[in-house]
Amino acid sequence: MPDVIKLEYWQVAFSGLLVLVSVLLSWWMHLGLQRDMAWGAVRTFIQLALTGYVLAFIFQQAHWALTLLALAIMFVVAVHTARGRVAAAFPGKTGVFTVAILTGGILVLLFVTGIILRIEPWYNPRYLLPLAGMIVGNAMTAVALAVDRFAGDLSRRRTEIEAALALGANPAQAVARVRRDALRTAVMPSVNAMLVVGVVSLPGMMTGQIIAGQPPAQAVYYQIVVMYMITAAAVITSVVGILAATRQCFTPAQQIRVPE
Repeated sequence: MPDVIKLEYWQVAFSGLLVLVSVLLSWWMHLGLQRDMAWGAVRTFIQLALTGYVLAFIFQQAHWALTLLALAIMFVVAVHTARGRVAAAFPGKTGVFTVAILTGGILVLLFVTGIILRIEPWYNPRYLLPLAGMIVGNAMTAVALAVDRFAGDLSRRRTEIEAALALGANPAQAVARVRRDALRTAVMPSVNAMLVVGVVSLPGMMTGQIIAGQPPAQAVYYQIVVMYMITAAAVITSVVGILAATRQCFTPAQQIRVPE
């Protein structure tokens, strides 16, 4: 196995020049993103540095309780973040994201780790946590996009939806087009990623394994599984989220509650 180029602290710090260039371009083009970029860079460094130490400890202990605790924190933060990305307010908003992310995330994670990889023991953090991070992260982004588009279109097309309800349509029929558009918005990034992977882009996991000295064939196999699992997580989570949001945005009398 070839030697891996090890990064020193100064090299990591030097990479910050890339963010500086981005900040300067944002200032020059009057994008107003300089503060967010700078703060994002600082948070990235702090969060990943802390994550590295935490993961090293969890990997060393290899205890199921620590692994489950890390997973629980991951899901809680994902729900909170997804909820914050949707400005519209409607009843049961937190519950919608909780059900959606838990359903999509857990189903896909169990399938990949229990059936495809068959990791031993089942709580092996070296496999479980990185895979969970990719699954939950993509599920969070997808369901946030879906619900945000759904809530926005529900408000903009209220008159059309109420007309459909008045003509005898049930809520699912009245918002069928709105739900379809929301789901397409959420799933399209994953579909586009599958269309160009290996041709336009070399994904992070595959690149990391190759740099670490793994045979390209094995890196490719893992990346195929990863692409399929994040797409499935995005689709399942978005569908569950939209179905749950639909129920919350209508009264028992089938009257629309427009998110504000």
